[in-house]
Amino acid sequence: AAFLQRAVALTVDPPRRAERALAAAQVSLQAGAFDAALGLVATAEAGPLDEFQRARVDLLRGHVAFASGFGSDAPPLLLKAARRLEPFHLEFARETYLTAWGAAGLAGLAGGDVLVEICRAAQALPPPMGTPRPLDLLLDGVALLITDGHAAATPTLQRAATALANIPLEEVLRWGWMATAASALVWDFEAMH
Repeated sequence: AAFLQRAVALTVDPPRRAERALAAAQVSLQAGAFDAALGLVATAEAGPLDEFQRARVDLLRGHVAFASGFGSDAPPLLLKAARRLEPFHLEFARETYLTAWGAAGLAGLAGGDVLVEICRAAQALPPPMGTPRPLDLLLDGVALLITDGHAAATPTLQRAATALANIPLEEVLRWGWMATAASALVWDFEAMH
């Protein structure tokens, strides 16, 4: 993070500086330096950004809001980011909708209003190409749960629980906080553990 922040400070070319600021903000977020990440996002916004970079700005703001507390700011920010990511990268958009769903759930009543909106937006996406990833199944299942009820969502959530039990370690580190949701939502506590 420090190396990338220094690169931002030394870069004069505005487009390159903006891209480096986004990269530095991402690493700062991962390092838990939320204020630094937000400062770097502001630096990036001062430069010329294309629409994909603007979507990444929204994503970083949403992730900082989510990581720094379970308030109601994160779900709408993540929803906005997911919508902006759709034209550029559907996998990232789906992952961002899933994060927004998790953030809304953790926000409790404060996230309830946006939860249905997140689910409907996720359901409006085209289906994933090829075999759905475990995260795709989980997103589909939790969206169905909110929009159509438990009975409609259970088969998809069961498939998601089975698929999530076998994700690679690097995915567990990234998605472990959501990986047990499918099992918990179908009351399969053995699989959850």
